[in-house]
Amino acid sequence: EYPFLTYGLSTFPNQPVNCSAEYCEGGGGCGYTGDVNFDLATEQVQDINDYLVSRQLSTDPNNLEYVLTPLLGMMNYLADSYPEAGPLKDHPYPAYIVLLSDGQDSCHNPMNPDSVIAPLAQVTKRLLEQYTVKTFAIGFNLESGQNQLNAVAMHGGTGQSKYIPANNLSTLLAALNTIFDSMDIRNCDTWLDTTLPPDCIDQDGDGWCAYLDCNDQEASVHHASVEVQGNSLDDDCDGQVDEANDDMLDQDGDGYTPAQGDCADFDPMIGPGAFEVPLDGFDNDCDGSFDEQGCECSPLTGTSMDAMACASELSCNPNFVTSVSASSPTGDDISTALAAVNHFGSLSNDLHPKQGTSYSLVATGPATGTSHSTDLSGWNSMTDPYADSSSIHDVVELTLTMKAPYNAQGFSIDYVFFSEEYDDFVGTSFNDKFYIILNAPQTTGGQNKVINFTDCRNPSSYYDLTGAECPLASGYCCYIAINTALSECCWYNGCPDGTWTTDISGTGYSCASSSSSDSSTTGSSTGWLTTSWTIQPGEEFTLTFHVHDTADGSYDSEVILDNFRWRASPTTPGTEPTN
Repeated sequence: EYPFLTYGLSTFPNQPVNCSAEYCEGGGGCGYTGDVNFDLATEQVQDINDYLVSRQLSTDPNNLEYVLTPLLGMMNYLADSYPEAGPLKDHPYPAYIVLLSDGQDSCHNPMNPDSVIAPLAQVTKRLLEQYTVKTFAIGFNLESGQNQLNAVAMHGGTGQSKYIPANNLSTLLAALNTIFDSMDIRNCDTWLDTTLPPDCIDQDGDGWCAYLDCNDQEASVHHASVEVQGNSLDDDCDGQVDEANDDMLDQDGDGYTPAQGDCADFDPMIGPGAFEVPLDGFDNDCDGSFDEQGCECSPLTGTSMDAMACASELSCNPNFVTSVSASSPTGDDISTALAAVNHFGSLSNDLHPKQGTSYSLVATGPATGTSHSTDLSGWNSMTDPYADSSSIHDVVELTLTMKAPYNAQGFSIDYVFFSEEYDDFVGTSFNDKFYIILNAPQTTGGQNKVINFTDCRNPSSYYDLTGAECPLASGYCCYIAINTALSECCWYNGCPDGTWTTDISGTGYSCASSSSSDSSTTGSSTGWLTTSWTIQPGEEFTLTFHVHDTADGSYDSEVILDNFRWRASPTTPGTEPTN
């Protein structure tokens, strides 16, 4: 009915959020703060109607497709971003925003909805003063957030003292007609250069009408004030007197205040103590970026403990790693047994890093090169504490003391286990092993637990765990070793997966073609494996990566460690080939 107007539609978020109820409530949708779905243009009624139909959300309560309400985020977007590319910045005629909402902002601080009143007023005033854009507010079936919309209406420069209510199609059309009829471009009225509506009573002159000012006799008291402790006044009109400033309070109990960098102090899953969850639309770790992937740490290569932790993504966030150390329980010289490298073996093989540009190597002999039949100096042995009573040699351990992020429910790591014991010693006592050992006060009861195991190659002749200790369907579990079912044998008859499939050329562990050609310069591997395990949020624990030679110190074994990552959802413990 107003063909001389140019108009467009902005909705938020710019996509529905599919998530679980516990994650959406208090946070869902806020990551997708807003976008202009249609640029300002004429005659777009059909396009807008089609778009709105496409955005109909399911009414099925089992279809958890939530869209929450970032009122402040949308207004900030319009004030900060859209003017740079759109007509809000320079326009020859009066321009308007019509803010239509069915509830209060649920993203800024759901625990204290009134805290968004002042920022909403400020951004509304900035749109008016900086870009000459007036803002109307309509509340549709509004049950909460009246004061938020009143603050927008009050400072929108339209002459409206409060938001306009509507509760059905008829009253919504009436509200829109009221707005259009009052537009200066419609009535050719003089552009009003005032912020507050004409019927605003503001006795203390603080810029807040009496109906939103909890003390209209004191100019220092209003929603935009900061609480002053000790003056017995409710300075910020939040219903509390002399309380500590919100920036100094940890309202969600995650251990961080806004002053300490908590960007969502209403959601305990978001803050500096959280890890970034890829592709969920949130700035989980409050670093100012959304959904970033990868690892920012250094150095990426070398033999230092920092390099070992960084290359395998174990130390992406220093908040979660307390210490990193390497040792040999058998007293061996391990100076050449650990290294962080960009690639192991031939560049054309299948050992490219799964994350980042490097990974860590832990070996019972030289970690790099192609010669892997060295008995590390030290010559001591010990009894295997986790398996049979075999003596073990050249034991090398990389141990980290860690603290789980408070939004973590588990972790995963990728690795490849190599050994020169393949294939000549498959099925014998020379069963070199690789253990991932977790010790956590809650998850493992403060006991060491080897968490990487799989089915056994031949459980009738050898297994490590059975009964209640083995959760696998077969009832028999074997730790990662040359006798595990996930070994990629070369020529040995009876390996369940047949011959090798992972190209490990150039490592010194490549397959021999037959028994007669098997020697101290050949071997095989498990291929890439992934072990996942549960952890309690915030739990402090140790994680140890342990390799050893069994029965003798010859014919080395080795492991690549890469792509450690936290899990935000319930994690199924286990070991399987890497996807």
